Amino acid sequence: MNEEAKDLLRKLIMLLSEVRQQETERYENHVRFMGDVTKRIEAFTSVINERWKKVQDELEDLSSALIVKMDDIKRKAYQ
Repeated sequence: MNEEAKDLLRKLIMLLSEVRQQETERYENHVRFMGDVTKRIEAFTSVINERWKKVQDELEDLSSALIVKMDDIKRKAYQ
């Protein structure tokens, strides 16, 4: 192999190494980003679950209050 071919091969290897490094960095950034997305989704889910629990509790309280009021109305109607 002549010197020019060796130089071209060396440059090609260096370029491939550089591309590989860039792809590794992109992959690591992607993994980090997806980890952040997962954490945000988990936090969002937690908040939604807490609020849904609060809504359910309030609906149960409302239901109980309505039952009491309906019983009062029935009692007054039969007096």
